[in-house]
Amino acid sequence: LSLGCVSERAMLQYLKDHPAIKVVVLCLDNDKAGIQSTKRIEEALLDSNLTVSIEPSSAKDFNEDLVLFMQKHRQ
Repeated sequence: LSLGCVSERAMLQYLKDHPAIKVVVLCLDNDKAGIQSTKRIEEALLDSNLTVSIEPSSAKDFNEDLVLFMQKHRQ
């Protein structure tokens, strides 16, 4: 689910609309804004009954991770 930059509003509404979801994996950019937003969103979900995990990208974001992966496996 795209967060529209770093706002959690869409995610919170989606979780409200889909109460069967029990696990949230946060995969935001690996930059200052993404790291700060990950912490803020994780804190916002602390009182929920959700399992929250964080999967940081190796590069700046997951698109760059994918490009690096593809380059490595094409050689």
